Amino acid sequence: MRVVAGILPVGGVARRRLTGDGMGDTALQRISDRAPHTPGVARQPPPRSTRSTIAATSIVERGFTLLQPGRRLATRHSNLATVYRSAVVSPAVITWTTALPDTHLGAPGAVSRVVGMNAFQVCLCVFAAVCLVCWLLSVLTREYSWVDRIWSLVPVAYTGIFAGHAGFADVRLNVLFALVALWGARLTFNYARKGGYARGGEDYRWAVLRARMAPWQFQLFNLFFITLYQNAILLLIALPAWTALDHRTPFGVADVVLAVAFLGCLAGETVADQQQWDFHRWKAGERAAGRTPEPQFRQTGLFRFSRHPNFFFEQAQWWLVAGIGVAAAGALTWTVAGAILLTLLFVGSTVFTESITRGRYPEYAQYQRRTSPVVPWFPRRAPSTAD
Repeated sequence: MRVVAGILPVGGVARRRLTGDGMGDTALQRISDRAPHTPGVARQPPPRSTRSTIAATSIVERGFTLLQPGRRLATRHSNLATVYRSAVVSPAVITWTTALPDTHLGAPGAVSRVVGMNAFQVCLCVFAAVCLVCWLLSVLTREYSWVDRIWSLVPVAYTGIFAGHAGFADVRLNVLFALVALWGARLTFNYARKGGYARGGEDYRWAVLRARMAPWQFQLFNLFFITLYQNAILLLIALPAWTALDHRTPFGVADVVLAVAFLGCLAGETVADQQQWDFHRWKAGERAAGRTPEPQFRQTGLFRFSRHPNFFFEQAQWWLVAGIGVAAAGALTWTVAGAILLTLLFVGSTVFTESITRGRYPEYAQYQRRTSPVVPWFPRRAPSTAD
C-alpha cells in the first residue's frame, strides 16, 4: 500500500481513496481483512492515510507542499484554487498568445487577429473575466478585498498585451511594460508581507463600511464600486499603452524624462512603505511588551512632509504613465482619464481613511493641521495653545 500511495495521483477520486474519505476506509479494511493473520495477535486496523502521510510519500504532494507557502491562496488544497488561478493565469496566457513574434502564424499579434480581436478587445475580455472572478470570490468567501489582491497584477497584464501586440519591438511600449512590471512587483511584495493574500486579509475599511450599510446596500456597493468601478480604473490607467501602440513615434527625450521620474516615484513609494512597515513592526513590539506605543501613528521621515506620501507617489506614477501616452501621440488624449479617476478614488479613500484614524486617535487632528495631506510639503508651525 505504501508503494501505491507513492505513485497514484493525489487529486480527485484517487485522493479520497487514499485519505480515507468516502469509501476509502472500507477499501483499506477489505485489504487488511485479506492480509495474513497471526493467531493470538489482535488484528490492528489499517493506518488512516492523511494529507501529512501522503505528503511524506508522494513526490507530487511533496512538491506542492514546498510550493504551498509561496502560493498562498492559489494552492492545490484551497477550495478556491481553480477560481483564483483563473484570475492570474488567464491574463498571462492571453498576454503570451497576443505577444507571439513573427512565426509561422504570421506577424506580431497574429493570434489576436486570428481570433478576430485587437489588443484592446483582448483587454476587455480580461477585464470581464477578472470582474466575474473577483465578484464571485467576494460572494463565496464574504471577503471583499479580491480587487486589492489583483490590483498589482492586471495592469501588468494589460500593458503586456499592448506591448506584445507590437511583438515587443516598440521601445516605448517595452519601457512602459517594464516600468509597470516593476511597479507591480514592488506592490505585490508589500501587499504580501502585510498579509493581504492570506485568508482574513480583508481591508479593514470594508468592515467599517459594512457596519454602516444594510446588507443589500453593501452588496450593490460591492458589485458596482468595489468590483466594476475599481477594475475599470485598473484598465483605464493602462490604456496609455494603447495610445503608444496606435502612435509608433520615435522614443524621445520626453520619454526618458518621464521614465526616470517614474523610477524616482517608485523609489519614493518604496521608502514610504518601508518606513510605515518599520513603524508598525515597532508598534506591535511595544504592545507585545505590554507598553502603550507613543506615538500611535507615523509622523517622521517622509510622513513629516505628507500624511500619505505613498499615496502621492502611487498617483504620480500613473500620471507619468499617462504622460508617456501623451508623448507618443504628441497631444493630450482621452487615455489620461485613468489617472484622473485614480486620483478621485484616492481622494475619497484618503478622506474615509482619515475619518477612521481620527476616531481612533484624537491627536491625529493636530497632525492634520500641521502636515500636508498628500503632496509633500514643509510642515506648518503647530498652533499655540492660545490659538
